[in-house]
Amino acid sequence: MPTTFDPTSGPTFEDLILDVAIELGVAKLVDGSGNPSAPQIPTDPHDLDLCKRAVNNGYQDFLRGDPTLKAHHWTFLDVHLDLALNAANRVEGDTSRYRLPPEISGRPRSAWSLTDSSNGRTGLKVQDTATHRVVMALATSDLSGAPVMASVRPIRAADPAAPFGWEVICYPRPDRDYVMSADFRIHPTPLVELTDRPIEAALHGPAYRACAVWDVKKRDDTLNPEDRQTAKAERDRAILASIGLDLQNVPRTLGLVTDPGVMPDSSTRLEAAQTIPRGTVTYRSS
Repeated sequence: MPTTFDPTSGPTFEDLILDVAIELGVAKLVDGSGNPSAPQIPTDPHDLDLCKRAVNNGYQDFLRGDPTLKAHHWTFLDVHLDLALNAANRVEGDTSRYRLPPEISGRPRSAWSLTDSSNGRTGLKVQDTATHRVVMALATSDLSGAPVMASVRPIRAADPAAPFGWEVICYPRPDRDYVMSADFRIHPTPLVELTDRPIEAALHGPAYRACAVWDVKKRDDTLNPEDRQTAKAERDRAILASIGLDLQNVPRTLGLVTDPGVMPDSSTRLEAAQTIPRGTVTYRSS
């Protein structure tokens, strides 16, 4: 299955579960022989489920942002996808359907661009089109070739047990392997396996920990108000620190005042390239 990122460093799901378990006082502190040991994640199913839910709740809260803090657009959620239109990514063997990475669940933020490695052609435009139009074209024509239309939709698998996800459908049906590229705003999926890592775990691990701990403490009715407020303040400081780190990835300029997915027609001439400095709120072309 394709993926847009492959985290290999930073805290794992298991590490974050252990942090929450220690805060809750449910970490396992003895080994299999009953001897004292370093803290481990709980083995009690109820306690383990509670910790897992807290970690995933905190993870999603961090990604969505807190309205009580300054608004921020996380740069690491904007990704460029190169999707191979090949047999490995086909849905149910259909040459018009290709599975998207699990963290993508929506339309691209730009037009698709097609690369045909067989003849070296690149930058061919594929229009992001309404799903029903692509479906109708596929139903009324058996044409194959380089795609000119594409649409993203949830997968409607014939097998109910098949994994849920999103797919892109293409018309015409690709007659050989191509690569389609576009920009997306991703939506990371919940952590499942103990070895899973949150996106950008190495950079934002402290904030993920603080958000998970806050998720536990804000639900604890026995906690005194001062301890609850302290936990929230620690979470807020961790998020603001992550925002500061993320701002270092913002480009100095936003680029040309144009949509690269829209090609000018013959009656349109391009003006001198204008750039938008970061933080500018008034755009002017001359």
